[in-house]
Parts: sequence; C-alpha cells; structure tokens
Amino acid sequence: MLRLEEVTNAYRVAHAEGDDLPGLVVDRLGSVLVCEYHALGFLRLRAEVERALAALYPGATVVARVPEGAQRSERIDARWLPPPLEEREETWIEEHGLAFPVQPAGGHKTGWFCDQRDNRVRLGALARGRSVLDLFCNTGGFALQAARAGARSVRAVDLDEKALARAGAACRRNDLAVELVHADAFDVLRALAAGKESERPELVVCDPHKLIPSRAQLESGRKKYLDLFTLALAATRPGGLLAAFSCSGALELEGFLGLLFFSARRAERAMRLLAILEAGADHPQRPDWPRSRYLKGALLALDR
Repeated sequence: MLRLEEVTNAYRVAHAEGDDLPGLVVDRLGSVLVCEYHALGFLRLRAEVERALAALYPGATVVARVPEGAQRSERIDARWLPPPLEEREETWIEEHGLAFPVQPAGGHKTGWFCDQRDNRVRLGALARGRSVLDLFCNTGGFALQAARAGARSVRAVDLDEKALARAGAACRRNDLAVELVHADAFDVLRALAAGKESERPELVVCDPHKLIPSRAQLESGRKKYLDLFTLALAATRPGGLLAAFSCSGALELEGFLGLLFFSARRAERAMRLLAILEAGADHPQRPDWPRSRYLKGALLALDR
C-alpha cells in the first residue's frame, strides 16, 4: 500500500494497537525481522507470530525482544522470555539512498527508529547551506541526511559510544562528513547558549529518548523536557530552525506544544510554529487509542 520498499528496507510491519495487534511491534531491518513483545498474551503466541512472518517474508531471520518495562508490568515469568541474544553481527539497511549499520534487537528499541524516516528526509532538505546540530543522534539518521543535502557543516552528539561508532561507519560508507561528538546534549546546549551568537547552529534537531516512561513520571518528565527545549531554543541562532520531538506516549500533542511555547518564554525567544511532525504512515493510529500517536514533533522558526 505504501510502497515503502521503493525507498527503504527498514520499516514497521506491525504497530501494536494501531494495527489491532496490542502488545506486538514488528520492525523489518533488512533481512531481519525484530518482534518486540509488550504483552504476555502475544508472547505466548510467539511461535504462531513467527510462522506468519516466515510466510510473509520467506528467508528472513526473526528475532524476539521483551523490554524490561514489559517484563515488569506484565509480570512475565522467565520461562516465557526468549533466550538471550548473542552479540549479533550488524546488518546494513538502506533508507532514501543512504546506508546505515544496525544491531537488530540491540541497543535502543528494535535497533532502528523507523518512525523518523520521513522527518529525516524533510529536515535534510531544509539543511542545505545551514550549520546543523543533531542532538541524541544515535546512528546519525538526521545528520547524514543533512550532510547529503548540502549542509554547510553538521555536528552529531550522543552519549552512547556504540551508537556513535555506528554513525561513524555510516559516514564512511556514504562518504559524508559529519563531526561526531561524544557528550551530554544538555552540556553542549549550555555551552552554545553561553557562547557567541555567530557560532550557534542554524538548524537544531532535538530528538531525545523517552523522558516520560509512564504517567507516574509525567510531572518530572515534563520538567526535563522544559529544561531541554529552553536550552535548545537559546542555543539556536536567531533566524534559525529548531525541530523538537517527544516520543513519550503519556505526553499528548497539546501538552507537548504547550511545553515548547512556555520554553520560548523562558528562553526569551520569539518563534513561530511552521509544522507538526509525526511518525511515518507505517505507524498508523486508531482514534480510540490516542497513545498510538506517541511520536510528536514541531518545526519552529526563530525570529531574528
């Protein structure tokens, strides 16, 4: 339906409640299918799930992952857990003409953030001629798209050394120049905000990990987002662009936008909302399950 295989071999096959499969997420990463189980009910049907996937994707390798949070909330007994994965060889995926190394079922989530595929291309097109800062860059998806599109300079920041190493491999494979920085994003933003205005980036991508793991951490997570977005706004050059994201399902779109607007007041920055950014169409939503709209982003233009 979506013709995704014309542009990538990494996409979401099953999107839990959004596909009427609550508790089951399946991502295709090249020749590997990663099943992420969030419900004991589906985990008990693991053999049936894998048989169905083998029929849909003949020859593909199927691996399973059960996040620790699901193990606790579902009280999943050890006998239901898949055996620990040995360190798998990295596999390469392709996305809109770029190649990336991924660790299926390893690292963050299933191994690759398929949900940001369309946003990476969209922001890459805006990067041409601009200095770019990609925060929480992981394997460098936004950074490499920006570099390929003709950004004047690109800096990618992450605290995960393994993710940065994969980003470096992607840069070499695609013959693109990106400055990779092993650092805390908050520290990088503070230094930029305190430095010269002319040294601040003209396009900032701020895509943090889930800062609100559950509704119990809603208020503490909101404060983290508020601090992060305030710093990001202060560190972006006047006249520049900021793309801010949240993947916390407990934070709804209206609340997310409210945090951005309040952050702008705190940073004393005048800005305009240009676009709402969401997950790709392989992450469908049901009207009776708003949390399937977990990824939300905003493209902001900062006034001079």
